[in-house]
Amino acid sequence: MSDADGAALCAACGLCCEGWVDPDTRFTADEVARFASRVAVIDIRGCPGMAQPCVFHRDGGCAVYDERPEACREFSCGTLIRMQAGAISAELALANITAVRRAAEATADAMATSGWTREGEAAPDAARRLAQAARADAADAPFRRRYAQALMADVEFAALLKRHVLL
Repeated sequence: MSDADGAALCAACGLCCEGWVDPDTRFTADEVARFASRVAVIDIRGCPGMAQPCVFHRDGGCAVYDERPEACREFSCGTLIRMQAGAISAELALANITAVRRAAEATADAMATSGWTREGEAAPDAARRLAQAARADAADAPFRRRYAQALMADVEFAALLKRHVLL
């Protein structure tokens, strides 16, 4: 794999678009006007933006790539930065991202057994909601076991995310 600009690496990943890295994307004032008719604009700690997963992320790519939000243009994961700097090969970068993707999928599968679906709720938000439900007095033992399995998968995912994606 030779991928100087990182397009193939990003297409193999998509974690930032799916809400695994951040549960929302902030908009500039111009972007609010540009995207308001196509997405639900929400308040993110006093700033306009949209919730993740991104409605424009389709088939491993961005449906609005040429006009994507500034926050998306500015984000580069740690693996991409290291690859572009020549610190790691494109092959190792892809292997790292593949490992993170597998851990994300394992987390998603484990969270699904506790009632989470990917539609309309980013994984970090779902994890917080499931944690609250597991701590509730009304949570039954099978739910707590399923939640514990999801939590263990999420811990592995978080370690890989921190190592390979976040800076």
